[in-house]
Amino acid sequence: MQKYIVAHREDGLGNRINNMLSCLYLANQLGSIENFRFLWDCGRFYQKNHENVNFRGHNKETIVIGMSAEKKENIFSSPFIEKYFLHKESSFIKNEANKAQIKSFEEFKRQWDTDKWQYFFSPSHDAARNFNDIDFYEYRLKCSQIFYDIPFLPNLKKMINLAIADSEKLENYICIHIRAGDCIYDYSYHRLMGKAFTYHASCLGLVLEIAKREEHTQLVLVGDDVSSLQKMLDLLKGQQVICLNNIRNIDEYSNLELFFYDVVFMSKAKKIYGTSSAVTRVASSISPQVEFHNSYALFNIKERYAILHDNLSKFSSFSQFHLAFMYWHLYLYGEMLGEKYEVLVGYLQQALKYDNDNDKYRIHLLNCYVKNEIIYKAEAYAKEILKQRKEIFFTRLFLQYWDGCCYAECFLNYKKYTKGNPNIAYIVSRIFEFEKDFCEAMKVAIIAYDSVVENREIQAYLLELIAKYNMTIPKTRPIPSHPPKPLGASSRLKSHLSYKLGEAMILNSKSLLGYIRMPYVLSYIKDKHKQEQKEYQEKLKKNPNLKLPTLESYRDYEDSLKIKNTLSYKLGEALIKANSVRGGGRIFAYIAFFKEVRRLKRVFKEKKAKR
Repeated sequence: MQKYIVAHREDGLGNRINNMLSCLYLANQLGSIENFRFLWDCGRFYQKNHENVNFRGHNKETIVIGMSAEKKENIFSSPFIEKYFLHKESSFIKNEANKAQIKSFEEFKRQWDTDKWQYFFSPSHDAARNFNDIDFYEYRLKCSQIFYDIPFLPNLKKMINLAIADSEKLENYICIHIRAGDCIYDYSYHRLMGKAFTYHASCLGLVLEIAKREEHTQLVLVGDDVSSLQKMLDLLKGQQVICLNNIRNIDEYSNLELFFYDVVFMSKAKKIYGTSSAVTRVASSISPQVEFHNSYALFNIKERYAILHDNLSKFSSFSQFHLAFMYWHLYLYGEMLGEKYEVLVGYLQQALKYDNDNDKYRIHLLNCYVKNEIIYKAEAYAKEILKQRKEIFFTRLFLQYWDGCCYAECFLNYKKYTKGNPNIAYIVSRIFEFEKDFCEAMKVAIIAYDSVVENREIQAYLLELIAKYNMTIPKTRPIPSHPPKPLGASSRLKSHLSYKLGEAMILNSKSLLGYIRMPYVLSYIKDKHKQEQKEYQEKLKKNPNLKLPTLESYRDYEDSLKIKNTLSYKLGEALIKANSVRGGGRIFAYIAFFKEVRRLKRVFKEKKAKR
């Protein structure tokens, strides 16, 4: 049986190319390039948002070179695609052993030789970073050869050759790569996700310091944030500094073409200063000579803190989002260095001043009060948050990244101070509910209710918990005599099978892997829903008082009806209708279903366009 090592990244082009280079390298090490295959799903990069491959910023002041993960047909030659692109759906039944933390190539090869699986997913990053027995210089030397042997399309080959020719006009230059874009600006949700992207984007105060320390060398500023690059050039007047945008005109080329030019141009530099951005990692992977230096690793925490203090005032003309990001770094470094809490609070307040919609700063400001046991301020601030932006705050509080909830470290601190603090207790109760610890959610909700009996918001939430999770208030607690109508109609409608099926269809339609696993996911949801309904009916037989209220009795009933008109709900209804047909008519029912899916997508797309 022929075995294959599969490049499988579904995110930006830099990570895809890096993963592809890694797989081609490993395939060669395992005996032949014929062991290589790749997957390529890029549907998300053709939607009308900031991830679109033609995105160049969302206003005149912010020019950003956006994503470049175009269709494979726009990148590779047809013979390369025909030979190495993985069409077989069965490929996704891969070896689960690849999820193990394999530390060496020898271990990987042993698994390759002995496992029965046909398809092996490589490490997500480059093999030299994952396997401790691969020489980094040798790896980069081979990856350089591999990169230039890949049959990219003629327009991309042209960009590669142009970058090489332009690089030869400069001598011993150093590239400083400034990563901003979706990690900094408000068109993306990445900046909201706690510390997840903190060291992925460039902190301009540190970039300025690096440039000053290389003042006697020819510097080239490279990056996606065109507006800030030009302003940084103005700050460095008097030094040998040019901007890559002054060498090649961004208006003449696509995002995809600029990616290839920038990667190759940087790979020809003497040094690259940058972050963990995939663009700089590709550039350093295809050149054994270039030195890569992580902009953050150059300085210890104390040095970063001092540098930002000294340089921050020089960036007053830069985007408010860069200023917020620098204050965020000052807060993090100050916290690590044991700075006074009043100073830390000041940094977060300044960050909010420049990026007021970013609840990351509110979450950490509340955490700062709690950690320093300034509980009266924490309680007052929690009350202010709940009054002004409750639902959006909770949406962001529960954001998740690949390694879990973004704000889990804050949860632990919040949980220590619930008694006598109804607003903190309410937040903690919602946290326990999010964590599916419903008993603790109930306990803390009761603490909140006991603290402020007249608080109808907490009272309503307590009743909502009872209704949603079939819980009961302990006999020692009186049930409110005139409770307001509970909230929860929206949650009830979202628990309908129609909505759950539709949501799963939309979620899994975003990638090839999703389409393949969709039938299994839908079947699982249907079976689980059926089991939940069965368990609910059994509970009612034992205790009829557990019967849920009618939808009409909820406070949010009228608003919740909008859910029935969402694409998710409509898709689920259509699928249930098709599945209800038995016998020979089922094939026609499914044909009608697919027609209905196309119609619904068209209708909702038109509605979205009108908005």
